[in-house]
Amino acid sequence: MRQRRLRHLRRFFGRIRTLQWLVLPLGYAAIVLTVASILFLLLFSPWTNVQEIRVIRNDPRVDIARIQHALSPLFGRRMLLLSRADVLPLLETSLSDLQDVMVDVSYPSRLVIRVTLDALAARMQIDEGKLAAQSGAFLNNFLTEEGIYLQYPPSYVRHADELPLFRITDWGVHPTPGNHILTQAFLANMQKTEEILQRDFGQETTERLIFLRAREFHLRTAKWWLWFDARDPIEEQLRRYRLFLQSVQQEQVIEYVDLRPVDRVVYR
Repeated sequence: MRQRRLRHLRRFFGRIRTLQWLVLPLGYAAIVLTVASILFLLLFSPWTNVQEIRVIRNDPRVDIARIQHALSPLFGRRMLLLSRADVLPLLETSLSDLQDVMVDVSYPSRLVIRVTLDALAARMQIDEGKLAAQSGAFLNNFLTEEGIYLQYPPSYVRHADELPLFRITDWGVHPTPGNHILTQAFLANMQKTEEILQRDFGQETTERLIFLRAREFHLRTAKWWLWFDARDPIEEQLRRYRLFLQSVQQEQVIEYVDLRPVDRVVYR
């Protein structure tokens, strides 16, 4: 009796092993077919074409309508085949202050865009050859850390009133928003000068005047204006300023100290 049961069990397990060799290939085939069907849908189904572009706005300066218009050529494209390399050139032609862009896909048909713009370095007052400021002349004018001139309504800029004011003069023609008007090196040089004046001389900058053609910047302190030439080493001009303070009585200076000449310091 026991031997009969054992024979039945052996036959039962034998049939299972036989079925296993049939079921496994069918299972693998089903998996391959499923993956192939999904890839087919992603590549060729109109359901997975770009039908919506959503822009994540993390800065009031981000113009959603402008970005969506710039990316309009992407509508109808296959989601699976899109990458950042397809998005970036379209935005660069539309946003002069574009710093970075992140692209995410939300299947079946939504493209999600996150845009980062260049940080703003200053407000701008454009004098166009006149040193006298006109009321409200700088309300919409801004300068990025990359040296790009832009125009925004003040409400679009966070803490706009906390940005330093740069007076830009010596223009040949009126500048065009979106263009580079100053180099990063020029801005970094001026910022470095302000930091040294504060740290080594205890003089805080209250006003800034930039001459584009001459490549000069003038910094106003509580005492007087300091004139710098951006083409020459700032360290050398500050060395001349240190010697000047040691050799000239400060009461003699009324308006400015010109540190541009190599062989002397001119003051008034």
